[in-house]
Amino acid sequence: MATLKDQLLSWYNKIPYDSDIDSSNLNYELVDIMLLSEELRELMSWAGNWGVKEFEEVANILRSFGLEGWEACKVFETYSPEIWNSNEKGLKERIIQIMESSVDPAIDIFQVDYDLYPYRVSKNGIEIIDKSSDQEQYNTITETPIIITATGTNLDDDSFLYQCTYKNVIGTHYTKWVTPNQLLTTDLKELINMGLHLTDLDSKHMRSYFKKMVRHVSKMPREYTAKKTGWKKDDSLFIIGGNLYSAKGKTPIISLDDSVTNAYEVRGDLDYWIKTMIPMLEYDLTRIKCYAVVCAMILKLIDAPSFIIHNYYESSGSKTITMDIAISLIGNPGHLRRDAAISEVGLEKAAALNTDTALFVDETTKTPEFSKMVYSLVNGRGKTRGTVSNNEVGLAKMDTWRNVTLTTGEYTLTQYLSTATGISTRVIEIYEGIQKIDELYIREVEEAVINHHGFFLDDVMDTIFKSKSILKTRYQKIRGSFEKSSTTFAARKKNYFAALALAGQILESVFKKHNIPNKNPLEICEKYYISTSVNDSTTPYYEKALETVYSWHLRNRRSFEYSSDMDPEDTYSPKGNVEIKGWVTPSGIIYDPDMLRKYLESKGLNFDRAIKDWSDKDILTRRKDGKSWKFDSTIKGKKIRGVYITFEKFQEVLNIRDSEVRSAIQTTSDERTKDGLETIQNSGNQTRVELRKKCEEYLREFPEMKTIEFTAEEAAKEFVKTKEGSEILLSHGFPDIEVMFKKLKQRA
Repeated sequence: MATLKDQLLSWYNKIPYDSDIDSSNLNYELVDIMLLSEELRELMSWAGNWGVKEFEEVANILRSFGLEGWEACKVFETYSPEIWNSNEKGLKERIIQIMESSVDPAIDIFQVDYDLYPYRVSKNGIEIIDKSSDQEQYNTITETPIIITATGTNLDDDSFLYQCTYKNVIGTHYTKWVTPNQLLTTDLKELINMGLHLTDLDSKHMRSYFKKMVRHVSKMPREYTAKKTGWKKDDSLFIIGGNLYSAKGKTPIISLDDSVTNAYEVRGDLDYWIKTMIPMLEYDLTRIKCYAVVCAMILKLIDAPSFIIHNYYESSGSKTITMDIAISLIGNPGHLRRDAAISEVGLEKAAALNTDTALFVDETTKTPEFSKMVYSLVNGRGKTRGTVSNNEVGLAKMDTWRNVTLTTGEYTLTQYLSTATGISTRVIEIYEGIQKIDELYIREVEEAVINHHGFFLDDVMDTIFKSKSILKTRYQKIRGSFEKSSTTFAARKKNYFAALALAGQILESVFKKHNIPNKNPLEICEKYYISTSVNDSTTPYYEKALETVYSWHLRNRRSFEYSSDMDPEDTYSPKGNVEIKGWVTPSGIIYDPDMLRKYLESKGLNFDRAIKDWSDKDILTRRKDGKSWKFDSTIKGKKIRGVYITFEKFQEVLNIRDSEVRSAIQTTSDERTKDGLETIQNSGNQTRVELRKKCEEYLREFPEMKTIEFTAEEAAKEFVKTKEGSEILLSHGFPDIEVMFKKLKQRA
């Protein structure tokens, strides 16, 4: 776990250093002073906006710690170059005058100006007066001094804390938050674990020493800290990493968890990040993931719940790298991206610690168990678990959170979830990848996000605070602009896409500030809303895919080669340069695997998932040995291998009538005269697909028919009174229409 010193060095290591010329590294000296001076840490955090007063304050601090005038000038040249170099000569002369004035003795951070008798503390340790001596003489209790430097409030639960500065046994200085219990009890274990040199015999003195010190806490500064990210104090403060954001700006804080602080570090060169990422940011897939990062920060403000964006695609589709680009906007992908092989308890803790921020989980395909954790993630609360303390059994406090979670995998995340649970409505599944990208460029992007990141967090938070009062109104307006949803599920998902579009507007304004080409977030989010929600019904995936491929054969009969006993005149055998997409036998259709994959992907469906689902549902006819879904056969003397689905299975799953199957495998005189890839006319017989479509359209127009107030028979009777219904009645008959309404109402 990185220390505060490590973090500061990652931020403040910019002053040129040449080991052959310089006797010491000024970067290390500056950081050592910042560790001891919280005032300097705060001033350095906004160095680019200093005025004359701030230059003088920094100069006085650096002088008090023994730095020379030329060293102070190097600090100013490095961290506030524009202001330092553009100011008149008088400023530099004033700074030199301050630095060359009589130097006070270096500040002893362990020197206190209040009475601790009979104890005293100094850089040499904690001591107690020897009352048996005639002269003023002190005996050392510990060589590792520790003092309370501030009181604080843990914003996670409003608990009271002490901020302590101490020197450990190897001489390193630290500042850390501790609980009153750690200082005022006889148990020294926590202090010893911090690195203080103490024994059990010292407990009485240390308890008495701290008891005297806490009497003076009213004279000490009051500060805030937290372990969890997110909105605090009635949404007036936002904590992320080692910083507290408010309407007044950013203030560094000492976090209770160094790992959280390090995850949101700023590192590298902004210009290089922009130059490298601009081509990848042109892809909508990258853009919507970036919007999701910002969206997590505003969910609470617009009162929207947690949700998941799952990007699934075959391998090498740039799923992970597009996620890493999104992460690099605010932090370190190496720290923030998690593998799906995480325990349920671990995932809950991560979600709770990172509430109001995005979670990133990679490669869910390798961990099928992860899908079981989806409920907890979108529900925003962990399980109630038991605790054992002092031999008493109790209940642990339940963790809660509100996040946007980005996940990747080669398959859908909801394939094992029941659509009846409603959880699938909180998962946006995007089947999309970015292919054919130069490998050298991808490696450059991968290296860039690891070494250059975290540049946009300040601007994003500043924009959120400036527009905080109107975010909810703007969110509702955006939601109203989306295409009207035809199902309850799509209506719910509209909320998430509206939140993403609002977050996109915030991010695009930040990008514009940095001259990054803008895109329209509303158009991007509407596109994904239509493809993942509006055009997506509650039909089970395996059934939707089966319906798609069945219709594919009907529309492209001349691309399917028929067996001779089905088509003795070679009516449907491909002519000329027509691509063969499959073969038709008296019992079913064998689809060419490559052609089928290509077609399903063109329709936004996942070939591998369809094969798996069909296999699980026993829809596929497998090879004779049962080991593969690729079926072997011979048609017209030619050996073929493909995806074999019998007409019997089509009928069983899709509820197709015998007459429709006959229409699918028999010829008509009209069709024999057609050339090329023509759409089959059904000679007055509507397919089940058309039946379903018309019934769904009717229920969308008359949603009250979905309710339990109307039976399927009553809905069907009302439907056949319409023009479309009367046409369907002629081709299908009333029983089929009633069955279809019954099925649709059950799913609604």
